[in-house]
Amino acid sequence: LATYDPNSMADALPSRTQTGIVRGDGTLVWRNAGIDPTVRRSDPAELPLQELLAVGDGTTDALAGDQLRRIYGIAPVGEANLYAYVGIPVATVYAEDLRSAVLSVGLGFLTLLLASALGLVIARRITEPIFSLASTAQELRAGKTESRALVGGTAETASVAATFNRLVDDWQASERRFFESLRRTEDLYQNAPCGYHSINADGTFIRMNDTELRWLGYVREEVIGRLTIQDIMTPASRARFQGMLAKMLKTGTLRDLAANYVRKDGTLLPVLINASTAAHA
Repeated sequence: LATYDPNSMADALPSRTQTGIVRGDGTLVWRNAGIDPTVRRSDPAELPLQELLAVGDGTTDALAGDQLRRIYGIAPVGEANLYAYVGIPVATVYAEDLRSAVLSVGLGFLTLLLASALGLVIARRITEPIFSLASTAQELRAGKTESRALVGGTAETASVAATFNRLVDDWQASERRFFESLRRTEDLYQNAPCGYHSINADGTFIRMNDTELRWLGYVREEVIGRLTIQDIMTPASRARFQGMLAKMLKTGTLRDLAANYVRKDGTLLPVLINASTAAHA
């Protein structure tokens, strides 16, 4: 509607005819220049809008703001809550052949209706794919990984939607590869032929792999956040470890420290400890 020129019908309508589009709430969408070029097209003051909307679909005669009485025809435009109107001066209607006036009004209505219908079709072809993109993005964010944008509308919007869908497919394929790699890495960690664990600054276990848990005879819940590395060492091993701790904190590594761990059942487990420090923000 914004690109439509209401004066395009001027040659087909009698002089001083008013044409335009109005919303159902009385808002004037646009109108032709009419008889007073100083009046803005968006200003409904010179039109009997309420009288026209009261008719809704039909004809009536009314006095316009320029004090010129006109015969108005008004009709709804589809389901868009818009109404097209044409107002022909009464004097013109009575002075000219009635058939010519009817044909002019019909031509005006037809032009307005076709323009409105074309505008709605074009708007839907553009807005529906855009709304689909926004809706799909929200659904993907909510975890609906199967959602894809509607590919349709104009060639440009269809190309954007298709590219968006390909990006989503590629992203999900990369995500699947990442999680599969992560699963394999975790499996290697948990079932490695050596024991792995992580401790915090005071020596409390924050992680331990399945291999070391099996060696010690514990389940994870008995160790993580509960026991320290000193708790599972013999007194002699604990003293040796404490003596090497300052060096490890300085150099960042500890290599081949012989120690004895104490299993849950009280038996000893001889080990060689290799460790490295990691700084966390």
